[in-house]
Amino acid sequence: MLQHALLSVGLPTLIATIIAAVAWFPRGVREGWLGRFGPSLALGAAATTSFLAESGWEIPPLAKWHVLPCVLALATLAALIPALVREHCRLIAAVAVAGIAAGFMSFPGQGMGVRCAVVGAAIIMTLTMGAAGRCCSWLPPLCTSAGLGALAIFSQEWPSMAAIAGSMAMACLAMAVLAKVCTLRRFPWAACAIASLAAAGCAACGHAYYDFETGPVPPWAWIASGLAPLASIAGMLVKRT
Repeated sequence: MLQHALLSVGLPTLIATIIAAVAWFPRGVREGWLGRFGPSLALGAAATTSFLAESGWEIPPLAKWHVLPCVLALATLAALIPALVREHCRLIAAVAVAGIAAGFMSFPGQGMGVRCAVVGAAIIMTLTMGAAGRCCSWLPPLCTSAGLGALAIFSQEWPSMAAIAGSMAMACLAMAVLAKVCTLRRFPWAACAIASLAAAGCAACGHAYYDFETGPVPPWAWIASGLAPLASIAGMLVKRT
């Protein structure tokens, strides 16, 4: 049990922490494209490594819920775009990555209304975290960590989902600590896109497969946890007071 947890959550968290540390600790790297792309890569690496660890380090037969790790992996690569473009284009690029990727988060029993809600949530959370990250760089990943951590707990009867959400939650927590230690000036737009996509996607996926008739977690708890990154707006209020 402990060995399994270390492989599916501990190892992805370690990999994500190393990636974020390499991207942020050297000041020269922190201000460049790698500093902007590193956190996104860390989150994507955590989700992918956790998924593969749960699958026995091989690609399992395709299932409908695999949309979640696959979209996260592809969106991580796309996050290189907002990390490379000029500063005045990063917001638009990040919103585009989050919105387009969220549009592919389709799970059983969820109609077009739910898909539009997921897209809207991903876009709004990207904008909120990006704005808050200009004032308090460590708060967006901390709020995302809280939401993903709750989703991991809700998914405890679904080990694969719990491992993916848990590993990304720990990765976000590590990034919050690193942002504080490194006195990071701002949380990158690219990372905001992937963090918002992770929260919205995990909430939508878990909500689609959860048995609400027998399970103790109500629907609103999944939604609230998926929207937890919105709490990072408090960073702007703290900065102004």
